[in-house]
Order: sequence, then C-alpha cells, then structure tokens
Amino acid sequence: MRKKIGLLWILFALLGALTACTSEEDSNPLAGTSWLASNDGSQWVFRDDGSFSWYRDKEVTDDYYYAGDYTVHCGEAAVDYLVDELSQNEQLLEYAHTREWVEFFIKQSAVINENYNIDNFICYSCDNKSYMLDGQEQLNGEWLTAYYGFIFQEEGRLEIINMRTDSVYTFNREDA
Repeated sequence: MRKKIGLLWILFALLGALTACTSEEDSNPLAGTSWLASNDGSQWVFRDDGSFSWYRDKEVTDDYYYAGDYTVHCGEAAVDYLVDELSQNEQLLEYAHTREWVEFFIKQSAVINENYNIDNFICYSCDNKSYMLDGQEQLNGEWLTAYYGFIFQEEGRLEIINMRTDSVYTFNREDA
C-alpha cells in the first residue's frame, strides 16, 4: 500500500513538473524565443546561448536596440534570485524587494487569477552591454535591468514588471 501511495506522489510530482515553469526542461523557458510587446510592438529575442536583443521595432535590427546577456529563473528559484541576488546587487539596491513582499505579491496575484502562482513565477535579469540609438553606442559600461512576473507557456504570454520602474509589460510569444 505504501509503495502505491509513494508511486502516486511521484507521478503527481512528475506531472506537475511537466506543466510548470519549474521543470528541468523549462529551466530557461525564454531560450530560443521571440516576444512582441502588446502595447508598442517592440520585440525581445532570447537566444539559446544566453544572449538577448530588444528592438524598438522588429523590422529595424541595426538601430534603437539593447543587447547583452540574460539570466532567468522560475518558481521558488525565481523568488530566491530576486531576493537573494538581484535585491543585493549594487545597481539595484534602491529597488530591492524582501522575501515577504515577493510572497505577498504572488499570493495577491493569485487572488486575481489562480494562474498567477509560484509555478508560473519568473524572474530574469538583462546585463545590457550595448544600447544603440541613432547609430551611436549609448552605454558607457554595463547596465543591469531586472524583471519579474508570470509566464504562461501554453498561452505564449509573458507578464512582467521592470524592477527599476515598476512598469508593467505584456509580451506575446511569436510563432517559430
């Protein structure tokens, strides 16, 4: 009897891991994807090698863009990353979040929609190494930006908040 119950728990755990952002397969759900902003049509491209580009206009890829490397975490690992690493980063100290605040944010989001939960929670940072505007490099050193929110893989939707500005963005995944 105990073996049957144990096997059922393992089965439920495996099924949960296959559908949530926290599974090994989805440890980087952004890799190899492209996203379009619902408000302005800007494009965000996340490559398999950990690099990204953000384009103001997806048709113009040689000007008005940010580029660099990104790091992404999902589920509990995203909470840890946001609280223990990003909120301690020198560039982001002014915008730091406590664990209690992040847990409250997730719980309150779930009141609005049960799909806003820890399984779909995502946090990623972009280490901007280039910002081109009018054909001129604008960055003088690296610039870290961080985002947190929720990813809905089946719907192809990413709802994020910029940690510095508290601006909210919705991106829709482009079909490959």
